[in-house]
Amino acid sequence: MLVQNRWLTIGYILASWMTMGLFITVHEHLFLSNFPEVTASRAMAEYSFANNLIAAVASLGIAGSLFAWMEIRIFRDRLIKLNFVKAIAIKVSIYTVGLLFLLMLISLIFNTVLSGRSVLDPEGLGEVRSFVFSISIFHPIGPMITMAVATSFVIQLSERLGSNEIWKLLLGRYSKPREEERIFMFLDLDDSTTLAEQLGNEQFHNMLNDFFYDIAKTIIKHKGEVVEYVGD
Repeated sequence: MLVQNRWLTIGYILASWMTMGLFITVHEHLFLSNFPEVTASRAMAEYSFANNLIAAVASLGIAGSLFAWMEIRIFRDRLIKLNFVKAIAIKVSIYTVGLLFLLMLISLIFNTVLSGRSVLDPEGLGEVRSFVFSISIFHPIGPMITMAVATSFVIQLSERLGSNEIWKLLLGRYSKPREEERIFMFLDLDDSTTLAEQLGNEQFHNMLNDFFYDIAKTIIKHKGEVVEYVGD
């Protein structure tokens, strides 16, 4: 994958995750503004929209960075050949476990070290346990898992259809045809029938998948597009 495309992918992921943090904070603020008795309570005495905004954008930015790193460095080449649903399921399962561990670690640090206690302080550990096994944990992890599912879905589609095709579908390019100047290259495998007879159906199919996957990198590198796969 071209480095430029890699950085664009990271940029898209970070922008979407941090925007989600902004929406969450604004939604929470608008919700609380309709219940002044809640914001006036002792539990909400230290509530600050600015602090919550910084915390939400920063935390989702960190989570988005980890997500982007795993997508590009771990999952891209390992899961590209799996079927769509299975690849999404594996990713979301790993992300859910990782996010739970990250939230537990953040809660531990906040309730112990940052609160002036030792890491093994019973009171701090009790607060961590209460947070993990309470409904409150769904407040931070819910949006993160939602973003993980959504971005994984888009990335899987772009890997199979191409990012250009995704944008064309979203912008309605196929509903408004227009003339363009293009250079076409037709590619055919030499002696593909003989290869199919020698390898058998399953091995030949695997060879085609490997060939398509390898050549797609070169096509993307030179800003080309795959129109369709036919024959063989």
